[in-house]
Amino acid sequence: MSAPIDLRSPKLWVGVFSLTLVFLYVLNSFARTSPGPLTSVHGQLSELQGSSSCSECHGGWFGDMTSSCLECHDPIAQQLQDRTGLHGRLDEALAPQCASCHSEHHGESFSMVNDRSFAMAVGSPREGFDHSKITNWRLSGSHQDIATKAESCSECHEHADAEILSEGQLRFLGLSQTCASCHDEEHQDAHDGQMRRSCAECHDQEQWEEPNPLEHSRVLVLEGGHATLECSACHEVETDRSIDALGRSVRDPVARRCTECHVSPHAESFVENLAALEEHTVDQVCQVCHLDQHMTFRDPQLEELTTADRHACSGFPLDEPHHEAQCSDCHYGVIGPAPLSDLQANRPRIALDTASSDFELRYPGRSPNDCRACHEDVHRGEFDAALYAPQGCVDCHAQTHFLPSNFGVEAHARTGFELTGSHVDTDCRACHVPDAGMSLPRFHTAEAKCSSCHEDAHLGAFDAQRSEFEAAKFGSCAHCHGTESFAEADLANFDHNAHTRFDIHGAHAQADCESCHPRSQEPDETGRRFGRVSDHYGSFQGCATCHEDPHGGVFDREGLPARIAIAQPDGSNAEASDCARCHGEVSFRFLHTDFDHERWTGFALDRAHSKASCSVCHEPLRDATETGRTFAEAKGTSCASCHEDVHRGQFNEGQEEADCARCHVVTTGFDDLVFRHDLHSRFDLGEAHSGLACSACHVPDEIDGRTVIRYRPLPVKCADCHGDATSPFRRRDNARRRRR
Repeated sequence: MSAPIDLRSPKLWVGVFSLTLVFLYVLNSFARTSPGPLTSVHGQLSELQGSSSCSECHGGWFGDMTSSCLECHDPIAQQLQDRTGLHGRLDEALAPQCASCHSEHHGESFSMVNDRSFAMAVGSPREGFDHSKITNWRLSGSHQDIATKAESCSECHEHADAEILSEGQLRFLGLSQTCASCHDEEHQDAHDGQMRRSCAECHDQEQWEEPNPLEHSRVLVLEGGHATLECSACHEVETDRSIDALGRSVRDPVARRCTECHVSPHAESFVENLAALEEHTVDQVCQVCHLDQHMTFRDPQLEELTTADRHACSGFPLDEPHHEAQCSDCHYGVIGPAPLSDLQANRPRIALDTASSDFELRYPGRSPNDCRACHEDVHRGEFDAALYAPQGCVDCHAQTHFLPSNFGVEAHARTGFELTGSHVDTDCRACHVPDAGMSLPRFHTAEAKCSSCHEDAHLGAFDAQRSEFEAAKFGSCAHCHGTESFAEADLANFDHNAHTRFDIHGAHAQADCESCHPRSQEPDETGRRFGRVSDHYGSFQGCATCHEDPHGGVFDREGLPARIAIAQPDGSNAEASDCARCHGEVSFRFLHTDFDHERWTGFALDRAHSKASCSVCHEPLRDATETGRTFAEAKGTSCASCHEDVHRGQFNEGQEEADCARCHVVTTGFDDLVFRHDLHSRFDLGEAHSGLACSACHVPDEIDGRTVIRYRPLPVKCADCHGDATSPFRRRDNARRRRR
């Protein structure tokens, strides 16, 4: 612990006395006279007069001189606080040292703002003061002319050269950079006070009458083609884009999109693809290729700017073989003068490239597969037909080479003619041959039908049915024939009756086609081996066309019907001709109707004949004849043709055969006689003989080595039978008398 203070100690009191002397000396020092008289600007202030006024500037006991200066000079204090203006831009170490630039106590004639002040602050005397660095106010034009005058500062700063400033007056501060702050009295406002923007936004210091284009760079740099345009080209009077309208707006103008002034001829897809590639907006992506410094939309630099990636955005990548092509190889008249200043015909939307022939001609928007847009069509429009129109060259040819083509079987099917069967292996040139004047074959045929390439092997035999057959995919031939071979026909689709007017049933249906159509060893001029009926049998003549008439034409003689009605199973009647009048197609032995023997042969089958079987008169044959007949012909129509002449020619009367019907009723039997002795013989029986039995006169006799009843010749005289006692007739007569 420290010892307590001894108030009675002599040392204590010596110390107190010494301190009192020092304090009094200091007070005496403050009361002394300043180092020099104040300048006139401070000397006029009453509060700075007298020996006690030093603390007003030097800060007194608890202040400093910088704070004292700023208490009086508020604008300077604000600059230092905001770091603005001349004082706000001073070095941080120099800024608080006011006396370093503005010294005092040099008398009334001393100026506190002098060349040394400027040199300390900005490194140059007042005449070399650079407004643009310190105040953001560049002196140019007429203002620069003022700066060259001897008293240049006072032209704008009224009190710049004043020796004494009155209270509230400022030497350099207090001025506004707005034009109107200085020029309102000199220049009448041409805009009648309607402009809400500063004059400097439109006018500059070099000249006043014309608007200033420098500030235009904030929204669009006026260079290249835009530099030559009149303001009214883009800012038309009495529109919301006019200069007056923009000046009255409190908002900064928004940069217009390229498409607001220029009509884009590019395809929408190209613009969208390019915007995505360049990460740009659709409305401003134009500037990727059309730079501000360009004088024309067709600037030569476009070739450099149009990279392969950008060109691909059009839908046409510059792949092989286009990777080495020049723009002019594909785009006619791409490069050439077309300055923007010449493109004002349709303001405000300026039509592009009016100096050229046509944008679509130069940039037609080709597809990478639209080869014919640049290359000659070697097929001469053959594939312009609707069938092929959707297909391009690359559907058949590779992009890098023309031959060989890649057109195969699958591609051929897209033409509507599918290659199947023998067509698959057929050489293309077999069907596609050059037309007159063409070096390449013709590929587009008129119709994809068999008849386009193949002759009609049937020689028009089916022309009557062509409309029915045409429903087949490839025409009438395809109704029955496939593509494997014409010899292989689809008989399921062939109706022999409907298509040839010759119905096949029965035995015809069972027979091979070759039975009527015998095949040839060598094909004819149409390639046909399948025989034609006409070639082998002549023109169609009914059954006789193929079959020889076994009846020798007896049923076609005059007086017989050529056609008759045949009853059908459904009750209807159908006309039949030729052999079908009697025979069916199952077999010639089968008669589809009762045969009217009397009608067709003239020989009626009555009584005994009607009960006899056919084979009684028509003997069955062991082997068929050449005409196919299995029953022999009847021997004749006379009785003797079938029956033995029991009379051994007694009644032939000079003919080969006797007429049995003169005596016998042949329809009932030989026992029924129609013989009348008085009419049919030379001997009238009379009363004497009519009671005799026939055998009384007609007795057995041998004729030609055979015993038969003798009917003729017989004697007709009485003596011939009764005169000779030895006569058998006489003996019979005697015997009759004895019985009586």
